[in-house]
Parts: sequence; structure tokens; C-alpha cells
Amino acid sequence: MTHSSTTRSVAPGRSVLVTGTTGFVGKHLAKFLEDRGNDILAVERSAGGLRHSSKTTRVVRGDLSDKDFMSNLNAKVDAIVHAATNSGRRCPNLQQVQQDNIESVRNLLAYATRVECRQFINLSSVSVHGDFSGSVLDRDAPLHGTTPYGASKLAAENILRLQENLDVFSIRLPAVVGSFAPPHWLGRLLMQARQNKKLTCYNPHLFFNNVVHVEDLCQFVSHLIGLPERSIFSAFPIASAEALRVRDVLQVIRSEARSLSRIELLGERQPHFIIDDNFARERYGFTSVTTREALQRFVRDELAA
Repeated sequence: MTHSSTTRSVAPGRSVLVTGTTGFVGKHLAKFLEDRGNDILAVERSAGGLRHSSKTTRVVRGDLSDKDFMSNLNAKVDAIVHAATNSGRRCPNLQQVQQDNIESVRNLLAYATRVECRQFINLSSVSVHGDFSGSVLDRDAPLHGTTPYGASKLAAENILRLQENLDVFSIRLPAVVGSFAPPHWLGRLLMQARQNKKLTCYNPHLFFNNVVHVEDLCQFVSHLIGLPERSIFSAFPIASAEALRVRDVLQVIRSEARSLSRIELLGERQPHFIIDDNFARERYGFTSVTTREALQRFVRDELAA
């Protein structure tokens, strides 16, 4: 398994619609693709994402789940990168989560048909696998979203699966880390380490690679946009290379944060799994840094922010 992170770029002159540019991943993606010479149409729900339009980036504000708004969007693009999502953290309303995550995909597909866009990159989640009880999660793991978020992401994938004359890549993401990453288990650990509070973990002797650095994700999306059209649907997880034991995850975070936190190792608790992303690596050329490097970069990014 390769784990070097290599820089790739899409073909020059491509136009790409990126959704969710007020969010952590969408903002990074839009900037990454723009820096590599692509024209960006950034769609965001509210101010606070990309600061303004530029020569190569046009910012449009509106609700992707609003059919009227989307029907008035007619700019032609070569690819759609759908990073917008409602995880339910800020708005736990079930109906709103479903509307945001499902109707947005339906409206984007109608837009893709209207402007003859032939590629759709959907940022999904390993949550589509629900309460996975196995030890290794790969692209063929059972699908049964058990949370409102996971169920809505799975429903969106099922809609995309039925499309014809469209290349669809649905990337099932673990925790994505980098500067200003949203709160998740790793972020909470780092916050506790910075406060010199006790760090605790279950399954200390089991392995963990359920994380990807946002730069590796951006490079992979850029690479996918450059692939030739084949009218396929492909869904798969990605992760970092070379899993660490969970206890070592805490030690890396504590060390990089120069923390005085004490580590307490607890017993086993399910579910717990690592991610097998060999399909993405062997079929589509995904590369990443190691889990240790991803964590080190994450802590350094956050300390420098």
C-alpha cells in the first residue's frame, strides 16, 4: 500500500461547481482547485466561506435544497464537487437533515442534466454503514445508515447510483482533519491535551486509521476530476495509511501538543473498525500520508491557527 502524498492537478481550463464552501472541506477544496488553474463556481448557503468572487471564482449564495434557487442556476460546468452537508450537529431536526442532504442531491442532478455536466463527486461518509460490527470496513461492507445523518447520506448515494450518462464518485469519508476542522473525537482529544486534562480511550490495543488529512482529500478530488469519462457509479471509503494502535493516537496528540496530560487506557468497546481503502488506492490512485503523519499535521495546523 502506497502512502506518499503526491501533488496532482486537473486539466487546465476546467470549470468546477463546489458546494458547501462555508464549510471546512468545501472551502479547502475550492481554494485548492482554484490554485491549480480551474474556474470555480462556489455555492454556499450563507456568508462566511470564500470572501469574494475573483477572476477565477464566482461565489453564489443560496440553498441547494431550494428547487427555485437551483432552477435559476445555469452556468455550465465540467464537474460538480458536492461537499455541502448537514451532519445534524448544529440542526438536529430530522426533517431538515433529510431535506438538506437528499433534496440538494436531487436538485444538483437536475442542474447537471440541464447544463450537460458529466461528472459528480459526492463527499459521503462511512456513516452509510451504520453500526458496523466488523473489524475491517471496506467498500463492500453492509449499508444500513442507522442515524438520521447516515440514512440521509445513504439515500443520496442511492439516488446517485441510478444516474445514467454521468460519472459519479461517492467518497465515504472518515474524520477529516486540518486547520479549523469541525469537532470530532480527535478534535476533542486535542482540546483536552491543550488544557492538560486527562486523555482516555477505549480499545487501546486495537488499530486506528479512520482519518484523512484535508490536503490528501483535495489532491484526490483534483485527480478524479482529471479522469476520462466512463459513465460509472463508484462508492468507496478512504483513510490514512499505516494504522496506529489507539493508545499511540493519544500519545502522538499529547506529544505534538507538548501536553502534560495523563493517559488513561480503558477496556474494549464496540463498534471498532479500521478502514480498508485498497480499492480507492488501486483503482483510482488515491495516496495519503500515514495515520501518524496525518495526526501530527492536524495538531500542528491547529496550534498554528
